[in-house]
This record gives sequence, structure tokens and C-alpha cells, in this order.
Amino acid sequence: MKYLLLLLALMLSITASAYDFEVDGIYYMIDGDEVAVTSRTSLGGTYSGDVVIPATVTHDGTTYPVTAICQDAFYKCIGMTSIAIPNSVTSIGYAAFNRCDGLTSVRITDLEAWFGITFSNFDSNPLSYAGHLILNGEVVTHLVVPESVTAIRDWAFEGCTDLTSVAIHDGVTTIGNDAFVNCANLSSVDMGNSITRIGDGAFLGCTALMGIDIPNSVIFIGYEAFCDCFALSAVTIGDHVEEIGDFAFSQCVSLSGVNIPNSVTHIAHGAFYGCSALTELSLPNSVAFIGPVAFSACSNLTRVNIPNSLTSLSEGVFSGCYSLTSITIPSGVTSIGDWAFDGCSAMTAVHCWAMEPPTAFSTTFNDCYGAVLYVYGDALEAYRQADYWKDFAMIKAIPPSGDVDGDGLVNINDVVALIDVLLSGNMAAVSVENADLNANGRLDIDDLATLIDLLLHNHG
Repeated sequence: MKYLLLLLALMLSITASAYDFEVDGIYYMIDGDEVAVTSRTSLGGTYSGDVVIPATVTHDGTTYPVTAICQDAFYKCIGMTSIAIPNSVTSIGYAAFNRCDGLTSVRITDLEAWFGITFSNFDSNPLSYAGHLILNGEVVTHLVVPESVTAIRDWAFEGCTDLTSVAIHDGVTTIGNDAFVNCANLSSVDMGNSITRIGDGAFLGCTALMGIDIPNSVIFIGYEAFCDCFALSAVTIGDHVEEIGDFAFSQCVSLSGVNIPNSVTHIAHGAFYGCSALTELSLPNSVAFIGPVAFSACSNLTRVNIPNSLTSLSEGVFSGCYSLTSITIPSGVTSIGDWAFDGCSAMTAVHCWAMEPPTAFSTTFNDCYGAVLYVYGDALEAYRQADYWKDFAMIKAIPPSGDVDGDGLVNINDVVALIDVLLSGNMAAVSVENADLNANGRLDIDDLATLIDLLLHNHG
């Protein structure tokens, strides 16, 4: 009997009133001079049908503004089909609309007020279930951010499947985390010229987005910012971006071209993982860190230059790049991680300019040992003795690479000749094969940097 009474008391506490008063079927909690919408019990399922939240409500002779929606307020309201949210609401609590599977529309009368709402998490925004935002009776498809708005908040338009375009004016400085996540029909975005931060998951799952120009004002591109944007084929990154976050462009399977400007210092974990349409990649010497699996599974990547600024290559960084035919490892690299080039079975040449063989692992060059390893002549014996490097089928010394003018010597005259080629474009008087020191199929400034590096090591 004692245990039965305890169980009954527990059930009563769970189903006890979670509100201060009720008006017209909506339940409220009083918070000073304001009220927040809540549920009748903590078990959820309080509301159904079309729910209209008023801007004000009167109780016991006092009129309160309705400024918030409480945590779990609409939890498990699977019978609720639409909700009207007044301009007075400024915050919506954690999981307020969790499991509102029957919700089909969210109705508002003021777009500016919608931008002012703080959402606590992904299912505090009813759009995550409804998909359709109705402004004064019209479906929002072409979103123009109001001039008064300076920031797009976290989860602001999450799951708004009607959106096809977004125009952001120059007064907006940030795009919040998951701001446009899973806006599946969003195909174009004009970011304006003042945004400094693109938040985590800002455009995650925007599968119709085809191109994006990231303005020069942007400094940071967040975690999974453009992940799973399957139609994204071209990206222009502004010249003030410093960091490209974890998995920022992961699985952008249509991405065939991306510029990485000289401002970028940090390319994080998995930043371009699975970008299978990429064929060439140019990395500037500003890059000081490339995270694990950053370019893994870029299966059509044939050419990439590794910047001279790097001192290490992370684990799995180019794993699964099945079309990569050659790679040049700069002289400053001292360590190469597990699986870095695993599966690069098309590799025919590995150029390593480090005088001391970088630390490697048994898996670093899986499937690459049939390639020719080219090293400086003075380092040849060291590589022939070094663990995992010695397993290459053939290890060759250079020059002749670097003999740009074809006189049999590698000296300052070759530097002058290469500078002349880069300035004039006239390659008739040089050996392109010997001058293409980074083995990317063309002559560029990185070849000049590598040639100077070669001379410093051989004659310094």
C-alpha cells in the first residue's frame, strides 16, 4: 500500500499544473509583467488544430504582453497543424516544438519581429517541422532581410523549404549557426558585403544551392557551414577569410572549383571531405595547418600543390584521392600522419624536398609504393634507409629537375630564366619538364619558390 501511494504521488507530480492561468485554451506562466506560453502538463500533447497565440492576454484585470514560448510548450502536439506567433514573442525555449509532426505552417505578420526571436535549439523553431513560413497570408519564398536587421540568429529559418533565394543587405554582420539549415530549395544567396562570420551549419543541407560568393568581409566559415550542399558547383572565397571550419564544404559533390585566398591560415578537419568533382587545387603559402581528412575522398583530384608553409601533413589528409598522380612535399614538412595518402593508387611520382625524411607510418603511403620517389641527391641515402620511405619501388635523386635553362647545372641562372618565363610567358627557351618542380603540369610561382629552396639546400 505504501508503494502504491508513492507511485500515485509521483504520477500526480508529473501531471500537476505547469501553468499559472489559461485563456481561450492557451496556458500561460507569469514572469513579472510578462507571460510565456506553456503547456497544461509536462506530458505534452496540450494543443491541436490551428493555434493562434495573442500578443497580449488579460488575467484578473491585468493585461500582459506575451513575450515567450516556454521549454517543451508544444511537446508532442502531433495534432497541431498550424501556429500563429505574434510580433511580441522574442524567445522560444528548448525543444518547444519537439515532435510536432503534424505542423504544416507558421504564420507571422512582421518579418522584422521574426528576426528578433531567440531560438534555444533546433526544435524550438516550429519551421523545423512546418517548413512553410506565411507572412500576412503569403508564403515566403524570396527572403529580403529587413534593413533594421544586423544579425541573422541561430536557427532563424531552419527547414524553411519554400525559400528559393535570400538577399542580405550590407548592414548584416553575422549569419548564425544553422540559420538556413535544410532549406532544401534555396538556390541563391546574396550575402552583402559586411558579414564577418558564417556560423556552424549555416547552409547545411541546402541541396539546391548552386553557387556562392563569400564576401571579402568574412573572416570565419564555420563547422559544416555548406556541408551536403550537393548542387554547389562553384565557390568564391573572399580574401579576408582566415579559417575554413571542420567539414565546411564536406560532401559538396558537385564542387568543381574553389579558390583559397592568401588570407587562409587554417583549413580544418574534413573541410573538403568527399568533394568528388574537384580536379585541381591550389593552396597558398599562407596555410599553416590542414586538418585530418581535409581533402579525403576527393576522388577526381589529379593535381594539388602543398604549400611551403606547412610543417606537417595530418592523418588521412589526401586518403581516397584515387586520381592523384603526383605530389610534392615541401622541405619544411617534418611529419606525415597515418593514412595521409592511403588509396592514392594512381600516384606515379612523389617529390619530397625535406633533407631529413619526415616521420611517417606504415599506412602513410598505402597503395603508393609503386610511384617513383624523388629526393635531393644529398638525402638519397637517408631515404633509402628510412622506415616506410625505403619501401618505395624506386628512389631517384634530383636534379636534373631545376635545370631550367638546360645547361646541365642548377644555379642562379635557372632562377633568372624561370622568372623571365613567368613574366613573359615565353617557354620556348626552357625545359618545362625540369622547371615544373611541383609537378602540377604548369609553371608558376610555387616552382620558383621550390627552385630557390633547392639551391639553398644544395649550395647553402
